[in-house]
Amino acid sequence: MPAGIPAPGALCRPVGGDVGLITCIVRNANGDPCLLSCSHVLASTSSPSTADVVEWLDTTRNPPVWQRAGTLWKWVQFVDNGVCNSLDVALAILDSGIAASFQGAASLEIAPYDNKFLGAAIQKFSARCGGWESGSVRNLFTTQDLKFGSLGQTQFTLGGLIECRVGNGAGDSGGMIVVDNLPLAIHIAGDAVDRSWSIPLQRAFDEWSLDLLQFE
Repeated sequence: MPAGIPAPGALCRPVGGDVGLITCIVRNANGDPCLLSCSHVLASTSSPSTADVVEWLDTTRNPPVWQRAGTLWKWVQFVDNGVCNSLDVALAILDSGIAASFQGAASLEIAPYDNKFLGAAIQKFSARCGGWESGSVRNLFTTQDLKFGSLGQTQFTLGGLIECRVGNGAGDSGGMIVVDNLPLAIHIAGDAVDRSWSIPLQRAFDEWSLDLLQFE
């Protein structure tokens, strides 16, 4: 990807919000190239709206510079009070100058959410090392109560998750999880040791009619 174009694994944030990772670049049902990451990252301002500017950290510059990527387009509003949430994803439509780099790009394959991956070796993109860390799938279709810094002390229940055994660090939210060289899931939270919880990509792609354009 040319310099000055946001790529998966780069840090991203809404202006005034929390920092996470770009999971991948996708095409929405309207044909627009979009940046995908966690909703608790891209929609982490006090009142998220489609006017929110999303930035990415351009490390090709010295020193690195936060650059505009686009604007928030779609996100998940978490529900508490015992409701089981199934998604933690958000999309930002890329500005036209950036989107042009992805026009005409072919759709890439993603891994299905399937029991065959239980125990499988995975790679997770990590902010702390700026690269891939090795681990394995510990559980599938799990439910977990989680808190997100951008949402205060409210605890939310998320279901249908993939639990992996892999290291975690600050800023990892949005990190891609790959199995058999195919994108499988989006890391959304982890503990201080080696438990990582993620949303299956297939669920988000099916619900929002997305195509994968770039994941590394």
